[in-house]
Amino acid sequence: MAKELDSFIKALNEITSHILQDDDYSYDKGVGVPNWSKTQDDDFDKEPEEEPAEKIKPMMDQLGKIVDSDGNPNPVTTVSTNDGKEVSVTPQQAKALMLIASNNKVKPDVKAAFQKDIQSSAGLEPFLVDNPKEMISMFVSKYVKKDSVAEPSKYA
Repeated sequence: MAKELDSFIKALNEITSHILQDDDYSYDKGVGVPNWSKTQDDDFDKEPEEEPAEKIKPMMDQLGKIVDSDGNPNPVTTVSTNDGKEVSVTPQQAKALMLIASNNKVKPDVKAAFQKDIQSSAGLEPFLVDNPKEMISMFVSKYVKKDSVAEPSKYA
């Protein structure tokens, strides 16, 4: 049994040698269990460093707070962009932007590009119009191409 296990470990090391570096880990002889001691984080017991205070929350979270606080005595009315600007957004604009950014009929890469763009004031401010239909037509003209509309699901 020990010879079979040794031959198994040897074969396994041969198969994985081109993928794994010797520095990463190796299989213990006679046990066949990875030795992870070299890849474990030595700082696992240290406290994680705090995030910088300047880190801006994702725009979708900020827009959601505007929508959720609508009707409160002290509603949230602004969002912070990555370039450091405070931009006023109405609850209606926030709802429309969130609907555009979460539309299932648009491919994920297009939605991701839109969400990335509205994270900055230069990408967000052009969409802050009063008419949601105008906002949608701006989105379509800027982001949606023929191939970027997701195919309807056959199972939905």
